[in-house]
Amino acid sequence: MKLAYFSPLPPLPSSIADYSGDLVPFLARHAELDLFIDDGYEPAGHLRGSLPIHDYRTFPDLVNRRRYDICLYQMGNDARYHEYIYSMLLEHPGVVVLHQYVLHDLILGMTVQCGDRDRFIEEMRYCYGESGVYRAH
Repeated sequence: MKLAYFSPLPPLPSSIADYSGDLVPFLARHAELDLFIDDGYEPAGHLRGSLPIHDYRTFPDLVNRRRYDICLYQMGNDARYHEYIYSMLLEHPGVVVLHQYVLHDLILGMTVQCGDRDRFIEEMRYCYGESGVYRAH
């Protein structure tokens, strides 16, 4: 089985990165894994060299050649580490592991904290109808 695995990885200061750092070696015993990360850091040594690590932007080009059986997304609430995962899972269906019950802080970080209040209001409308718009304001 071939898995496309999307997650922050150590040494990023994230409990999900730590979780993935522990999980990936065990998954790799039972499946062929390609790891997809955001740029800007080098994964911890125990992950480098043992598994293919790709910038997530290469996934659309690789998906047809590699023929993954499934995408596995580790989804958290910190926009710094999970915004790229959110965008990928909307385009490429797969299994999403939610590490938080509500992703409100993720959406806030992707919208309001980036100066895009209108996008936040639309997300709130989508999720909660007009009462969401009221709460967003």
